[in-house]
Amino acid sequence: MSASDTVEITRSEYERLLAIAAGEGPSLSITAFCEAEGLSRAAYFKMRGEGWGPDEIYIGDLVRITPAARREWRQRRAEAAAAGVRRGLSAGDPQNFENV
Repeated sequence: MSASDTVEITRSEYERLLAIAAGEGPSLSITAFCEAEGLSRAAYFKMRGEGWGPDEIYIGDLVRITPAARREWRQRRAEAAAAGVRRGLSAGDPQNFENV
């Protein structure tokens, strides 16, 4: 390894990068979550209103989605998709199958 291949960073930056690599990075704002998941804010608020959005935490007036909440939301969405459920509704709801 040559000198040009190494970079010095602070311990806190190193720990932050390790946390991100382990999937435990920083929590996301609603806007950042939407950008990361390719969702519009309108879609996010519709999901939240219907009860199938990710879990949120509040820090003062700020709303955040933790990495764990994002993973759990993705897992629930994958399970729902595998069961043929759309939009977070129950499988018996006829709305699940409209426009299919």
